Amino acid sequence: LSKSSLKRSLGYSYPLIPQEIIGLVHRSFDKTMLTNMKSLNVVGHYEIAQRLGALSKTFISTIGRAWFPYFMHRAELNTDQARKEIVERYLEVVMIYNYFCFLLCCFSEEAIKLLTTEAFYPSMYILPLVVFYILFAHTLSAISKPQVVFSEKLVYTLPPAITALVVNISLNIYLIPRYGAMGAVLATVAASIASGTMLFYFAQKLFPLPIDYGKLVGQLMMFIVFLMFFYFIMLSDVGLILKLFIKLFLIGSYFYLTVQ
Repeated sequence: LSKSSLKRSLGYSYPLIPQEIIGLVHRSFDKTMLTNMKSLNVVGHYEIAQRLGALSKTFISTIGRAWFPYFMHRAELNTDQARKEIVERYLEVVMIYNYFCFLLCCFSEEAIKLLTTEAFYPSMYILPLVVFYILFAHTLSAISKPQVVFSEKLVYTLPPAITALVVNISLNIYLIPRYGAMGAVLATVAASIASGTMLFYFAQKLFPLPIDYGKLVGQLMMFIVFLMFFYFIMLSDVGLILKLFIKLFLIGSYFYLTVQ
C-alpha cells in the first residue's frame, strides 16, 4: 500500500468519524429529552412516526444505490453534456422520491389507525413531518454528497453535520417542553433544512452543476402546499369515505401538476 493511497483513503475516512459521532448524538438527544420532560406515551408517538417514516428512507436509499454509480460515471466524463445529463436524471430521481413520500403522507392517518391502537393515533400528525424532513434531506444530499465525494473533499461534510447538531439541540431545548413530540420533529425539520442547504451550497462550489433551482424549489414548495391540505383533512371532522375521495383528488392533482 503506497503512502499516496493511504493518504487518499484517510482523506475519505477521517471526516466520517466525527460525523458519525455527531449523528449518534443528533438521533438520541430528542428521545432523551422527551423521556425526561414528557411521558412515555409521547415518546411512543414519536417513535412510531419515526419507524413508519423510515419507510421513505428505505425506499430512497434503494434508489440511491443505482443513482450514485450513474453520477460517478457521468462526472468522470467531465463534459458539459455529461453534467446536463446528471441534472436531468437527478430531477427525475427527486420526482420519484416526491411521489413515494407524497403517498406516504397522504395515507398517514389510515396507516397509523390500521397499525396501532387509539392511544397512538397522535402519531399521524407527526408522521408527515418526519417524511418531509427525510424527503428534504435526501433531495439535496442525492446530488450534493456525490459531488463532494467526487471532488474528494469530504471534510466539507463536517460543517453541515455540526450545524444540524447545534440547530437540533437548541430547538429541542426550546420546543420539546412546549410542544412535546411535535416540537422534536419540528426541530429535526429545521436542522435538516439548515444542514442540507449548507452541504448543497458547498457541493455546488466543489463540483458545479447547471441545476434549475427554480424547478427544484418548486417541487419542494408544491409538496409543502399539499402537506398542508393533508393536515387540514386530518383535523377536519368528515367521514372516512369522503376523506378518501378528497385524497384521491389531491393525488390526481399532484401528479398532474408535477408532470406538467
